[in-house]
Amino acid sequence: MMMANRDKNQKVKTSRNDDISSYRPFGPQWMDSVVQETLLPDTPWQEVQQKINEALAKRIEAEIYKGNTGEKREALYRVLGPQFVKKYLSQYPYDPEILSPSNIPLQQRRVFEQEMESWLYDQIQEVAKEVGCERRRDGDYSQNASPEMKAFIDHTYQVINTALDRHLFLQEKKEELQTRVNTAEKEVGQMLNNLGGFGVNLPGGLTLPGMRTENLDDKSTATPGTVAFTRASKRRDRHVLSHNDVPPNSWSPASENLGRALAAILRREPHRLSEVCEKLSGKQLPGNLRQYLWTEVLFKSDKSLLSKEGNIEKILRNRFAKKVSMGKIDLKIEKATLTPIHGLIWNAIVEMFNNVPSMQAYQKREAMKENANALNVMYTYNRSYEPYLIQWLFPIQLTYADRLPTEEKPYELAMYLDLLMVNLFPKWPEVFAIAERTMNRLKIQDTFLQDHLEECALKNIDLDPKQFLVQLIHIEKDKALALGRATPGSEHSIKLSKELLADPVIFVRKWIGEGFVGVLDGQAVLYLWDQLFMNGWNQEVIEDFCFALLLLLKDAFLQANDYHQMKEVFLLQPARLYTADIQRAYQHLRTGGSPTEIPGLNRYKPLGRLFTPESSAVPSPVSSAPKSKPPTRDIPKRFSPGALTDVEPGELRPIGLKNFRMTLVLLNKQSVSDPNERLSTPEQWRKDQLYAIATFDPSQVKVAVSVYFGLVRLQTIQSHSKPKSFTPKDDDVQIPKVNTKVIYVQFPEEETIFYNLDPSAFHGARGQHSHPFAVIKISYQIPAGRTGQGQSIPLGWVRVPLYELKAGEDTGRQSKISVTSTGTQVVKSPWVILGGNKKEKLLPGTAVETILDQTTTYTDQDFLQEGSQIGFRVFDPQVERPTERPPTPAAEPVPPVQTPAVSPPQQPPPPPPKPPSPSPSDDYLPRLEGDPWIRQKPAAAVLPAATEPQEGFDLYIDGVRYIPDNATIIKVTGRLMNSGLKGLEDIAAFPVLGSSARSPQMKYRYPVTQQVLDNAVIILRVYTVDTDTKQLVVIGSCMLQPFIKSRGQQPKLNIGGIQLRVKSGLPDTSKPLTTQAMDPLPNIPGCSILVRLLPRNEEYQAVPDYKSGYYYSTQAEPYASEARILEHFVKDKKFPTTVTDAIHKLQIAESAATPQNLVTDDTKLSEWLTARLDKKHLPPKVPPKDLDLTRLVFYDISRGIDVQVQAAYGMETEGLYCNAFVRVAPGGEAIDLERTADGYGGEEKFLTKEHDYSSLQKSPRWLDMPTIIHPHMDVNSIILIQIFSLDAIYTPSPDGSGPGTVLGPDGEEAKLGVDSQKGWSAAPLFNGPYVMQGLHHLPLFEGTPSSEFLQMALTTPLTDTFKACLKDKTITLDKNYASLLVTTWDGHYDKEETIPLPRIDEYLSVDKPEKFTKTANNKKGKLMSELVLRTLDEETQKQGPNSQAYKTEEEFFHDAMSKTFYELMESALMNAGYGPL
Repeated sequence: MMMANRDKNQKVKTSRNDDISSYRPFGPQWMDSVVQETLLPDTPWQEVQQKINEALAKRIEAEIYKGNTGEKREALYRVLGPQFVKKYLSQYPYDPEILSPSNIPLQQRRVFEQEMESWLYDQIQEVAKEVGCERRRDGDYSQNASPEMKAFIDHTYQVINTALDRHLFLQEKKEELQTRVNTAEKEVGQMLNNLGGFGVNLPGGLTLPGMRTENLDDKSTATPGTVAFTRASKRRDRHVLSHNDVPPNSWSPASENLGRALAAILRREPHRLSEVCEKLSGKQLPGNLRQYLWTEVLFKSDKSLLSKEGNIEKILRNRFAKKVSMGKIDLKIEKATLTPIHGLIWNAIVEMFNNVPSMQAYQKREAMKENANALNVMYTYNRSYEPYLIQWLFPIQLTYADRLPTEEKPYELAMYLDLLMVNLFPKWPEVFAIAERTMNRLKIQDTFLQDHLEECALKNIDLDPKQFLVQLIHIEKDKALALGRATPGSEHSIKLSKELLADPVIFVRKWIGEGFVGVLDGQAVLYLWDQLFMNGWNQEVIEDFCFALLLLLKDAFLQANDYHQMKEVFLLQPARLYTADIQRAYQHLRTGGSPTEIPGLNRYKPLGRLFTPESSAVPSPVSSAPKSKPPTRDIPKRFSPGALTDVEPGELRPIGLKNFRMTLVLLNKQSVSDPNERLSTPEQWRKDQLYAIATFDPSQVKVAVSVYFGLVRLQTIQSHSKPKSFTPKDDDVQIPKVNTKVIYVQFPEEETIFYNLDPSAFHGARGQHSHPFAVIKISYQIPAGRTGQGQSIPLGWVRVPLYELKAGEDTGRQSKISVTSTGTQVVKSPWVILGGNKKEKLLPGTAVETILDQTTTYTDQDFLQEGSQIGFRVFDPQVERPTERPPTPAAEPVPPVQTPAVSPPQQPPPPPPKPPSPSPSDDYLPRLEGDPWIRQKPAAAVLPAATEPQEGFDLYIDGVRYIPDNATIIKVTGRLMNSGLKGLEDIAAFPVLGSSARSPQMKYRYPVTQQVLDNAVIILRVYTVDTDTKQLVVIGSCMLQPFIKSRGQQPKLNIGGIQLRVKSGLPDTSKPLTTQAMDPLPNIPGCSILVRLLPRNEEYQAVPDYKSGYYYSTQAEPYASEARILEHFVKDKKFPTTVTDAIHKLQIAESAATPQNLVTDDTKLSEWLTARLDKKHLPPKVPPKDLDLTRLVFYDISRGIDVQVQAAYGMETEGLYCNAFVRVAPGGEAIDLERTADGYGGEEKFLTKEHDYSSLQKSPRWLDMPTIIHPHMDVNSIILIQIFSLDAIYTPSPDGSGPGTVLGPDGEEAKLGVDSQKGWSAAPLFNGPYVMQGLHHLPLFEGTPSSEFLQMALTTPLTDTFKACLKDKTITLDKNYASLLVTTWDGHYDKEETIPLPRIDEYLSVDKPEKFTKTANNKKGKLMSELVLRTLDEETQKQGPNSQAYKTEEEFFHDAMSKTFYELMESALMNAGYGPL
């Protein structure tokens, strides 16, 4: 708002409108035209000005004669101006002669005027605030602003946007024209160059734009630094530039124009510089704004001049010029640019521009000469010269590069450099202190990296002590000089070298001492210096950048194995970082983000390893083992073959996460004491952390969500709202174990939404694991003032898939662009959002940087213990709109209230409850047969005016959509809660007999004739008779808020039709009822209720056709799994057709009728239905049960069953490599059935392959994705799970380039024999006509399944078969009470969208269940990782499974062992006649 904040004088003068066209406050024509347009008559500004002027006049009237002399009063009139006085103060005497020079001295008059200006300025601010017209720094005018001010703001923004768009368009056209001219000149020049190459001479040594000029200096030949030499030199940074090119700026022409406008505003209002710096902190500045800001900061850096009157810039320039003139006299030189050391300076510049990555791209003689001239002037000025000044000067050169190279420019650059050196740049003691603090910070935050650097620093040291001498002087002067004088190669020299130069901190000092110019790319240097200038060269900014760079380079550092490689990373790799990644890392730190997330922000992923074995004089297992491809993973058969290989990234739809609720089981050691001082050691830091956990404050919990695509982190968002504690439901209460405590934390206001997720241009965003997922990290921020000084403790993390690949996509998978009928371009991504409510187990500690599997085990040292979990919701913000948070916590966001119907018809408002269901992308959901879900069509919803609570309303229940397979007849009951009324009848709606049994219609109206409270809610429940148990049960519930309240308006009826999703269970009625209380409850897939809220009317309003699009249906939009279930419901022909058919079927099943004597009279049928659904069928005082969620949908062979073998417990398999072999054993009725036409129902088997190497060898966990099987339905069909082990010796490959060899213990080929079979078990597949869904805890039996067991299992329930065969001793339990964990669920559901799966432990009743539980809970034993470690050398074994060498070899081990195991199993199956895997 350009007019809103001017200097004091101008604030008064703006009331004068005599000549608007000549008013040019800013300079740029488009900006001045904006100001002039806002000042035109009849614009909103005139109303704002009128309102302020009137209030100001009243205040002046009240104060005008209070102690004011005639001189002050007349001075006030003079400042106000004659127009203001004539219009508002004409009744008061006005005598200009009082201030005439004949009556009062001019100086005294100015004193009076300045006093009145100051007083008037304060009054204007107060008056503007009183009338709601003050300028607000935060730009929020939504509250307490007058209507005139709001209109002015809207008008001003509109004018600015229009003018800016026009200006940018014109500038773009101008630049396009200039580009074409430049291109044409370059082509002509190139053509003439080519002619010259064939002996065609141009007259007079003519050169044209684009021509090469090899010898720019006729006094020298091609030397390092000249153009001829540099074209042959090899660049070390990532830019590839042709001759005469320069690196591109990291800002656009549009940004440059915006920067120019902002600079114009600052020139007029320089007092707003700090505000601009605050808002732009973290951003890279466009060139012209950078010039202005750097200049202002430099000129104001000399504090001694701030108290002086006059132009500071002029004072500084005069002072500098005088000292340069004196220097020329002292040095007896004629030119300040030609000093006695100019040759020394030139040679150093040539070498610097040739070797420093950021400077190589600007290696032109003009730039080098400009640098040399400025440094010569600097030497003339104060006799100072150091080689690092070349680098300090370089960013200043880039910033002021567009200024013409006049004779004065070297003096100007030298003056800026002097101001920087004297007033801003850290002194050497401060440089050392910053470096030390950075390394101490690294020691605390990433001890592993710090230790690795220290180890590398002591390996293969070959030092040049003088190279770092400049970084060692001052604080360590004596030691540094001793090192410089020491005899090279002597023991004294070696000792001093190791003591002083082997420490990695020396490189950080070098970074800082050179202003980062020596290691970063040119644009990154400018960005870093931008932040320093905007923050007054605050040392914390430098420390944050050093720390961010160290963590961004973590992967590169971990590949280094000795001093040489570490040095190369320190000095060469920073220049290869993307500026945007440095920016993201710095902003992440400045906003309180966890340092553990920074390594993943580095998107520069070079192909192959940084170092080869030959690059190090000391071979290393790290450097000698290049990375292999990730191991192959099993993919569910739901996807097409090859669907997840070589996936090309495309733009991802925006995605959001919210409703974070977590159960934190924390380590609780009572012996922790409060330390007085935090020492910089890992032991002390551990003590500090334990104390912080012991005094845990739930409000300090932080959630960070990172979206990955393969190995590339796209975005990270940190939580900003304060978490709250909550009381869980009884079923969710965790009982603390010894030395633990349980904390329940939720983030009710946090919504994390990711936009612009486009990984297509990133390194590392392709390949076998290039799929999108999120990593959620939970940390604890130690409160300020306590031990830890605000440090963050990583508690736990979890990886969550966010998208799935759309079925039927080819392997190209680039985002597709289609054009709608309106001409709008729509980007369609092959990735579909996996929306829905999720609940995941939290893994302890810090997330693995390269996350492919969740392979973490709880230990007694972890702050987060077993049982910790997190719940949240994934949603599509384009479908499920983000919540608009109100200014006060008590208010709930609601949609706008409807107004009376007009033409065109209005769209009904969305209901106040936010859609709690998962929401897929529009591209995913196909048009399902029968249209089970219809999106609302605004044209179909023509509504009357919304009424207020005192007018009452009518609630219509129009039907229930798609009841589950295990439901029969239904009714809907309900109650109006929080109404403030007594004696209301309960809601009771019954279906129309002739309507669909699957989606019964109802014709029910519930009139509310009295006024109800604003916060009233309606709870509806759907009852049915369970088709299997014949018990009266509840399908589910939903909640509706009849009245909604928009901000600043009265509550209005939430008018119109709404499709409400049905949820299983009821919310906690002991707490205030809100529509959000239903969100955590599980969905009844496909089931919803159609309701209408209409104004009171004595006449019944007919039910609209659902397919017309009348109902607001977003809340019930099907997600992926639900769409499959709805498709099943639509195609199912076995379900009764009508409600009457459903009644008859139930009567026959309950023997209340026979097929021969069925009642057909509608009245009697209705009476029977009402009586059958009455609560008298329930036991006294016993509430009805909820419908069994595991039996909602009948088994469909085409969808199959998902099977996942998760773990085994307590086996005798230490030292062995184990996998689970699973095969279907059909029941007696299915064993002879043929395959279906689609190939389902045949022999099915699979083998696990993916191991969790952090699990125990005796209790391995498998990480395979679920396998989908398609057996014929038979209640006695089972899966057999056999555990096979491989006793083999793995030997890494000699050169570490790939997987090693696998041999048997005898050195021969590995084999599977009788001893390889470590046990077996079985799990049922069906529960009647449904899939047996749940987490099966199965006993493990010795050997292989006996023929007696297999025969009996054909016709007998599994548990009974287990017990009978144990009794007959035809099978034998494992002597250690080992067990298996296997999960099965209906193939209609995706894993993330299943109903809550129950844990099924009934199989353990074959013996005492506690024996199996005790074995499963035994955590002692060797880890799977030791199978890999034992194959490595002792040095690597000491580093443990976190070393890069181990991780690389783990992949090789996995590849070799899984391949060998697979081939041996397949050979055994072929020999047994089972066919291949």
